[in-house]
Amino acid sequence: MKKNVFTSTSAAIVLAITFSCGKDYKAGSTVKSFVRDNFDERVFTDTDYRSLDSTACVTDSMIEVMRKNAGKMRGVSKSIHYANRKEKVLYYIPVRMETDGKEKVTHTFYMNRDLSEIVAFR
Repeated sequence: MKKNVFTSTSAAIVLAITFSCGKDYKAGSTVKSFVRDNFDERVFTDTDYRSLDSTACVTDSMIEVMRKNAGKMRGVSKSIHYANRKEKVLYYIPVRMETDGKEKVTHTFYMNRDLSEIVAFR
């Protein structure tokens, strides 16, 4: 009996870790495409992805402010196409980048539940 419980628990842990890593990978892939399409590669290099998490605390007005501020950033496209917010909970992943001045900056990318579209970043 103890062996079955241990085996079941071990399998559940492995599945949880695998599922989590898969979501992190998908989010990182989405961000990588977004950065490639909208950031000047001469300004931003060496990305380092952090762990994916979720939040329900980002309001629509905060999204508008983030989008407006992004349009003012050096090295970022002025005509970014963002996804529409589909649900209250957004997933986010912080990404640390090095700038051409060798300064480290962190941008946080917010995306919909399916992790395929960026809603905003700061």
